[in-house]
Amino acid sequence: MGYIPVIAVLLVGQATPVRLLTSRPVRPTRLAVAADASLLAVADINNAVAVFDLRSSGSQPLQQFSAPGIVSTLTFHPRDRGLVVACGEQTVRIFDPTRTTETVRIQHPQPVRLLSVSDDGSVIATAADDGNVRVWAG
Repeated sequence: MGYIPVIAVLLVGQATPVRLLTSRPVRPTRLAVAADASLLAVADINNAVAVFDLRSSGSQPLQQFSAPGIVSTLTFHPRDRGLVVACGEQTVRIFDPTRTTETVRIQHPQPVRLLSVSDDGSVIATAADDGNVRVWAG
């Protein structure tokens, strides 16, 4: 029997999903929702990233792209809704989620495992395998 992924989109305080996304990705490993709740990014075990428009009623992704490595974490930048992705390699990449073009690349000496973006988008913090936490201007 094949694995059929189901992603449920819920409203806070409700137990019934407002939407089910079942077409892609294969087996979700990471999720991120834009601060304005307009976009959902999903990474899967095959390093594919799908971006869904939560304002539309369809279940097909708005965009899809392959990450250059295993996606260890992803989040949306609060100012421009750029998709910030740490791919288990030595970079953090920021993509335009509607065109899947890379807009910024931040190099690291070791693979990046964690990242966080401040609420106002002015700071990006990253943690890599070298044990260091780095703070970047967002």
